[in-house]
Amino acid sequence: MGRCLTCNEGYDFFQPVEGNTGLCLIECAQGFYDDGTGTCLPCNSECRECSGTPDNCTSCEFDGKLPVLYKETCIAECPITHLDLAGVCEACVSPCATCAVGTNLCSSCDGSFGLQYQYGVSCLSECPEGTKLN
Repeated sequence: MGRCLTCNEGYDFFQPVEGNTGLCLIECAQGFYDDGTGTCLPCNSECRECSGTPDNCTSCEFDGKLPVLYKETCIAECPITHLDLAGVCEACVSPCATCAVGTNLCSSCDGSFGLQYQYGVSCLSECPEGTKLN
């Protein structure tokens, strides 16, 4: 008996266990990526999903040691200049140096545009009337 070892155009070859007969899939299963030749290969162990290479993560294992995605890499927690939004590190929006709850809700200011004074979650060019700098 013969084995089907190649797939028609538009399908990826997936062989879950070495030596077993493979499957032809429209897209690779979660945890695998298309290597560009139509073959599904496993992602890096920290990646839940990846694209193009095993280390180019597009999402991370939520229950793993490195659950947060930052620049295609899974890490333990976002840098201070970023906010964890659903497992993805999103950069704080200037004039925020650091942010909380939302990327444009500042917990500190970077001083850009002359907006150097924090008031609530905003950055201002001067303290509002009735307030003074601490």
